[in-house]
Amino acid sequence: MKDFKIPKDIRMYILKRRIPYVLFFLALMGIVTFICISCQYIPPVGVVIGLIVSFIIFYNLPVFKNNLFDKTWAGEVVKIKDLTVELPVRGANRLVPYRKTSGTFLMFSIKNGDTTSNKIIRLPKNVPLNSIMDIYPIGSYILHIGCTKQYVVFKDDQKSYICPICGIENHINAIKCFDCGHTLIK
Repeated sequence: MKDFKIPKDIRMYILKRRIPYVLFFLALMGIVTFICISCQYIPPVGVVIGLIVSFIIFYNLPVFKNNLFDKTWAGEVVKIKDLTVELPVRGANRLVPYRKTSGTFLMFSIKNGDTTSNKIIRLPKNVPLNSIMDIYPIGSYILHIGCTKQYVVFKDDQKSYICPICGIENHINAIKCFDCGHTLIK
């Protein structure tokens, strides 16, 4: 297993991106707390239950679930499964993958040390499935830094490096991304 060290400038970038989400989440929880406490008809147990329920509801909103905590992960690709919905073609007895509006969803089995976990990623619309094995070959290492949409793949025959922040392809000898200026992870 490769040891991926996240450079300081990327860690600071992620922290700066996460702060507004944390503050907005705390403000929402503060408003709910104020409403529950100021209402004279809610008993103290009801206030606690209301806070717990509102925390669960707010935390499960996609805007908070993806950005409140650091969701950085890395590991070796063991298995890839296509999760794209297949819909029947009108007037035919066959199924056709539905990729035009939703994009392609893949589930990766990622091995990190002794543990294996499943990660689901969404690729852009109209990505041909035959090129996925070229992009994410089994046995390569993949890195996803939380609060970004990029998945950086490390192969044995690396010819260039992808910036983990903006996704631009950089020369093999580059230290920093020529587009956004962040340090490349090698």
